[in-house]
Amino acid sequence: MRALIITYRRALVVATHLVLWTASLLLAVALRFEFDIPSAYGPVFARLLPLVLLVRALVHWHLGLFHGLWRYSGARDLRSLIWAATLSSVCYASAWAFTGFHTFPRSVFVLDWAFSIMIVGGLRFSIRTLREVSIQAAMPKSGPKRLRARRRRCRRELDARDRPHLSRRYEPVGLLDDNPSKHGERIHGVPVCSELI
Repeated sequence: MRALIITYRRALVVATHLVLWTASLLLAVALRFEFDIPSAYGPVFARLLPLVLLVRALVHWHLGLFHGLWRYSGARDLRSLIWAATLSSVCYASAWAFTGFHTFPRSVFVLDWAFSIMIVGGLRFSIRTLREVSIQAAMPKSGPKRLRARRRRCRRELDARDRPHLSRRYEPVGLLDDNPSKHGERIHGVPVCSELI
């Protein structure tokens, strides 16, 4: 099962985003109409949804947001999410305006922008929080503290956590890791490599 997830991880990440964006738009429409959506807006929503998903997917792919490892999400990832949500919202709202469907409430676009950031960002940082909690729970309750991670993993996590300080003197170009499943992914915008580049 784990091997299957690793093989199709990118597709699962994209599919997860599509589901979250659909939920975000649906929640925005429902909230705008106080959860009593007029039946006339059903066909309009059906036309708008594919446009929203396409534009958001293209923007997020271009910005590399489908390549990050969520358990290492940080402030850099949050800024990228906000920028991607803003850019894609402006793009699809502009495209929607040119189609002539001006009857759709503009407040829906603003709500969808906010919800997309909160839902996607919330999931990413929830995964990071759960990972950190599980690590803390696995540590011994008493006795001397010991570092139970592999040296390469420690170096990778240290580099990711200390990037804001290191970037003042150095510009990291890659992180080495011996786990093939992580090669090609990004941690705080830095690619994970299998060898020196």
